[in-house]
Amino acid sequence: MFRIFEELRTWWRNNPLYGEQLWAWGRLLFLLLSIPIFALIGMVIFEAADPFAIAQKIEDSSIWYHLIPTWFIVLLVPLTSLDYARYLMAPLGAFLLVFLSGALYVQDIYALETFSSALRYVFSSMFGFLYSELEIDGGKKKIDPGEINTLDRIGGPGFALVQPGNAVLFKSLQSPSSICLPQRYFMTPFETIGSIADLDDQEGFQDEVWTVTLDGIQLHLRDIHFRYRLLPSVENENGQVRSPQVPYPFSENTLFDSIFNISAGDTWQTAVKRMVIGEIKNFINSHRIDYLTAPRRFDQDPRLELRMQLFKTGIQRRLNRIGAQLLWVDVGHLDIVELSKEKHENVDGQRLDYWAAHWIGEIKRTHAIGEAQRTAYQERGRVDAQAEFLQSITESLRGFEQTDDPAENLRRLLLVRTAQILEGMSENSNGCD
Repeated sequence: MFRIFEELRTWWRNNPLYGEQLWAWGRLLFLLLSIPIFALIGMVIFEAADPFAIAQKIEDSSIWYHLIPTWFIVLLVPLTSLDYARYLMAPLGAFLLVFLSGALYVQDIYALETFSSALRYVFSSMFGFLYSELEIDGGKKKIDPGEINTLDRIGGPGFALVQPGNAVLFKSLQSPSSICLPQRYFMTPFETIGSIADLDDQEGFQDEVWTVTLDGIQLHLRDIHFRYRLLPSVENENGQVRSPQVPYPFSENTLFDSIFNISAGDTWQTAVKRMVIGEIKNFINSHRIDYLTAPRRFDQDPRLELRMQLFKTGIQRRLNRIGAQLLWVDVGHLDIVELSKEKHENVDGQRLDYWAAHWIGEIKRTHAIGEAQRTAYQERGRVDAQAEFLQSITESLRGFEQTDDPAENLRRLLLVRTAQILEGMSENSNGCD
């Protein structure tokens, strides 16, 4: 029993159209019953009429009326006379007043240009008729210029026609509600279109990019093209392969990544473009102009290396984080920006300045190393001389007989040290002869 109840509950949750239609028919039935009931109450109070007696007379007037239920004939009693029909105007007028006021409120709160669109929205929401429809194809909402579509402005109820090659994320007032692949999807009241993903391969384009090489040369890149797509569901290392049975491999997690892992106020397309262009600029910023325009080795291909750089793990991981997969890239044309020749700021001058700055820096570095070594050798010589001097003083004190008189000890020490110095000077002079 509980299993049947749970299955019925799941089916009801997955088919919101039937629930909405049930509520709409209930509201319509309540309206159709409440208006004649109010009229009957007015007849009883103000006219002292007996609706059941009148209904009995109507049944007796023809044998065919006996086929109609009595309660239904009672509801039609106010239509038998103008004196009774006037009591239908009050409830009917109240309903029309509330209905038109609701339409005016919807028009004002959602800034709708026409009253008819607000009136249709309120009518379809109440009674389940004349639902709006919105086609989604090519990753966009198909709305003609000047057309007002309440599904786009307000949200459900209505039908979204999702064409093949598209995936749509619908959201309720508080959270995402459903992800829809190609089908006729019923949007519940106040359910809106959160994001649309085009499952076909996307083409990105950047007409120009200005950047600078490692040696300070300004470059102008033109006509950069690249292709990418929504990251398919991964079943092997290369991803799921397209087939007639599965023309658009799709993962719900990927769609969530493409929506919620980008910066606020940004779009998925602009986020992918910013990452690709940024990686191209980083490659140029880390290489010199000679490498990019005239590589010295025959096997060097800067454009090929740039394309390989764009397909490395780092950039691919960042793209996968926002649900994108890069397929192909063409860096376009590369132009060197010539600056003013009067100011000696042309490319040749910049290359010469960079070359000179490099060698001047090398010379200064070598000179600094030499000065540091010379200073170190001088300090080492001073230390060795002081050590030798202290050692000689230590040697002179060996065998020195001290007395109780400090002054006598100092005089004898000075005489001994002076004699050693004179002896050393004498030996040096003899050696020179």
